[in-house]
Amino acid sequence: MTTTTQINNINNNELPELDLNLVRQELEQLARDTVDKTLEQARSKGVDPVLGCSSGLATFYVMMPRNDGLAQEKVLDIIATHIKDLVVINEGLKFGIDPKYLKLIESNDPLNMDGIMIDYDPQPQGSTYRPDALIINPHSNKACLLDFKRQTATIETTKLNSIADNLTTASAQVRDFIYKVYKRKAVDLDVRWAIIDCSDQTLSNKFKELGVHGLDSLDEICGIKNVAAAYRLARDFMAKEFSRGET
Repeated sequence: MTTTTQINNINNNELPELDLNLVRQELEQLARDTVDKTLEQARSKGVDPVLGCSSGLATFYVMMPRNDGLAQEKVLDIIATHIKDLVVINEGLKFGIDPKYLKLIESNDPLNMDGIMIDYDPQPQGSTYRPDALIINPHSNKACLLDFKRQTATIETTKLNSIADNLTTASAQVRDFIYKVYKRKAVDLDVRWAIIDCSDQTLSNKFKELGVHGLDSLDEICGIKNVAAAYRLARDFMAKEFSRGET
């Protein structure tokens, strides 16, 4: 199991602020589109051969969590269009997970892993991992790999450990990834990672030790105040649209 330097808590008053009014309409549209997509998938289903009735409602319930998870990633894209010093990368994030690097990580103190660099292979062989997003704040020279989870309390510890290992290995490739893919030097970039629990529930120390962070951490990660508030707003819109779709 791999741990990482925790995301530090700082006074939010020190951060530039996102105007929620700028993103409100786009977040509401995202929720509407997500539920409409789910409804379309549900309506395309025919008669259940066992129940002898439409399986549309069951499909709606099954597909909604997946589509909601995809929407969580798009919230960052919406926010980034309104923030000058924020870069969100969620395309092409595919990193090789070489067992030899995992062994290196497991045999070293996590604090000694800071700054380690691994060459990035755009066509990796063997096991690979795709984080949900890479956040870069050019102003603060910080970057963070993110893996969004709707509710980490429902995920087994071994699975969270595996995600943490993958994120650690991937984060060591970020500097070389930026250099090779975006032709930018990033030797001094401070790279971290975090598993984000989107349920907004209070996290126990058990989950924090596994590298799980709540929505509030997104303000520090992005270097922008109100990012967490934007996610909560998106959740409210999604809940409202879910009720519409269920009806």
